[in-house]
Amino acid sequence: MRRIARRAVLGTLVLAGCGSVVPPTMPTFATRVETTAQGRNVAFTVTPWPLDSTVAFLCVDKPGAEFTFDHPVPAASARCVPLDAKTNDDRLVATFNRAALTPDQVGQFRLMAPAYLAVAGKRAPFSGSTILTVVVVTPSAAPG
Repeated sequence: MRRIARRAVLGTLVLAGCGSVVPPTMPTFATRVETTAQGRNVAFTVTPWPLDSTVAFLCVDKPGAEFTFDHPVPAASARCVPLDAKTNDDRLVATFNRAALTPDQVGQFRLMAPAYLAVAGKRAPFSGSTILTVVVVTPSAAPG
């Protein structure tokens, strides 16, 4: 009889605990971006980046509200190029591959002029997107 009573009390405690679960809040993300030259490429390291399934674009003009995680494609008017995005240890490294650019795209990014890094990612149950202002070395002017 004592076993049945213990199980009944334990079951009641477990059920009571389930009702007090608070939904998680979105962690802080993308508070810092660092730009580094890597040979003929430029890498943008974004921290903290607790999201996976990430896409990244480098844009001449600031993308508008159309760029979200649900629609991670900047408008054509923002003149963006896709970047190679890799995540690891809550860091995002988005690489700007100069060799993949057309001459027209190279001319769009001017030395020391601001550009926009549009990034979006998801790690269940969170998703997020942001646009960061960055300075880019012109692909044709950078050493390497």
